[in-house]
Amino acid sequence: MSGGADVRVSTTLTVGLSGGYASDVSKLGQGLGRVEAKGWTAASYASFHPRRRVHRRRGWHRRPDVRHPSYSRRNLGRRPGQPRCDAALRALTAGYDGQTRRALWSVYLRAKSLDGKLKAYAENGSDIYSLAFDQRDLRSRIGVVGGRLGLSYKIGELVLTPRLRLEYDREFAGIDPQRIRYADWLEGAVYELAGVGWKGERVNFEFGAGAEMGSGWTLDLDIGGEKAGGLTSTTGRIGAAKRF
Repeated sequence: MSGGADVRVSTTLTVGLSGGYASDVSKLGQGLGRVEAKGWTAASYASFHPRRRVHRRRGWHRRPDVRHPSYSRRNLGRRPGQPRCDAALRALTAGYDGQTRRALWSVYLRAKSLDGKLKAYAENGSDIYSLAFDQRDLRSRIGVVGGRLGLSYKIGELVLTPRLRLEYDREFAGIDPQRIRYADWLEGAVYELAGVGWKGERVNFEFGAGAEMGSGWTLDLDIGGEKAGGLTSTTGRIGAAKRF
């Protein structure tokens, strides 16, 4: 659930505020694990068009996130914990928009920075198998280059808008290792789990189409994918909106 408001300060500058709340429940490993997450966001942003077809966008938001993971293993019982993560995200985008008779296109560059802390927490519910996790610092520095292309065709009262988006991302920062120990033996041995797959490159693509009808209804269908080191994923989205 989210909401926000924009205010046009001038013909070249728009500022806004937004906020949101989210809750998620995920089941893992054929019912052997369960993760519950709750979080909220608060964001401020601005969009500046210094001249026609050139745009810049800057934003900042803070995102505390509370997660309640619970793992269930055979003969080990359930081990819930309550870690908390506070994160601040900053982003700056600059791009150029172009338009022809049927096409609307844009190219853009984006820089994103994230700094967060995953607070220390301990599992509970299993006397000898619960783990304690030390505080962990999270850092992300991402550079993005991308482009969009959209076409428009009018057939009677129906307007079809096929579209395509392609992005290349690169992560430049690293991640601190996660230090863990047994929760019932805090003075005992300490282990470190190194972050894997944090740095690297990623390619995102999406293609789809929209159909705007004379009645005010708009239907959208988009299919996307992501390719990175050791990761391949696909997404789909179907949307419907009514203009009043």
